Amino acid sequence: MRRPGSIPLLLLVAAFAVAGCSDREADSGNRDDRAEARPGPEPPGSSPRPGGADRDCGSFSNQAEAQRALAGGDPHGLDGDGDGIACTSLPCPCSKAAAEEGNGDPERADGEPSSGSSFRARVVSVTDGDTIKVEAAGIGIETIRLIGIDTPEVYGGVECGGREASDEMKRLATGMVTVRTDPSQDLRDRYDRLLAYIDKGGRDLGRAMVARGLAPTYVYETVFRRYPAYSAAENRARAARRGSWKPCDFGD
Repeated sequence: MRRPGSIPLLLLVAAFAVAGCSDREADSGNRDDRAEARPGPEPPGSSPRPGGADRDCGSFSNQAEAQRALAGGDPHGLDGDGDGIACTSLPCPCSKAAAEEGNGDPERADGEPSSGSSFRARVVSVTDGDTIKVEAAGIGIETIRLIGIDTPEVYGGVECGGREASDEMKRLATGMVTVRTDPSQDLRDRYDRLLAYIDKGGRDLGRAMVARGLAPTYVYETVFRRYPAYSAAENRARAARRGSWKPCDFGD
């Protein structure tokens, strides 16, 4: 037997239940809308959005993509050494478009260094005291035969002073360097190595080797432009019997 007033109470409870379900469905719909509106992760290699999340060189698949992102400024620090070239550690395809706009280096548009040109590069490896390998954006990997020195050999028979010269060049030639060709010299030797000076932090590494007594000055056919400084450094090292001059007496 129903109690008086029980029917209105049941109707009131049912109304509250329906209202609660409607509120939960609406809240769920709002959450779905918010999830759809939330931006997803940017694909690797895409240019960063202005004011977007921080990006680093790992966000790009090659150097050319990073260079394109640098064209609008560098809010993400892609050009760590300030030479106008982004992410030089990334593989090619490469581009130096941003750097070409302001540095004035006389390089040809195809990326091949020309006589009298200079460019920034990262040292990849050191072969011996007078030969290193570098990688540069827009150019790729180049083997550099340093102008003005000829260190003792470490391959095909180790010559006196060869190990010392090789070890010193490995110590000197690290990180980013400046490669400078000399218009008084051939651009390449018969092994297709680029003939150039290597400068780092204002120091000529070839001349440093001569000053340490680990390399004699070397002239091939035509006197190179930096010869006076190299010759003076050799005379001092030789007179002091510095480095390999005493045990090896090379050049005498």
